[in-house]
Amino acid sequence: MVSGEKCWVSRIVEATGFVVFFRDPDSRITAAVIDAAYHGLERGQIPPAGLSGWSWGVLRLHDVPIDPTTDLLGAAGDGLGVFRRHFTRHAHP
Repeated sequence: MVSGEKCWVSRIVEATGFVVFFRDPDSRITAAVIDAAYHGLERGQIPPAGLSGWSWGVLRLHDVPIDPTTDLLGAAGDGLGVFRRHFTRHAHP
C-alpha cells in the first residue's frame, strides 16, 4: 500500500493514470502506474499561473495497493533508472 502526496501534477484532471515513485518495503525507490479511477486517490486542483487550458494539482494517495506483477514500471527498486531513462529521451543537447 502506498500513501503520500505528489504536488504539481500536470494534467491532473485529464489523466487516466499516474506514475508515482515510492520507497518499497525494502527501502528501494520503485516506480508504478496507478489507475486514476482508483478510489484511494484524491485530486486537488491548483489554479494555473499563465498556463491556461492545462490543469495542475496535488495528488493524494490513501492506502493505494500496488500489484508488483502488473503495476511496476521496470523492476522493483529501479525507480531512479526509470526516471533517468525517461528524462534522457527528452533532454536537449
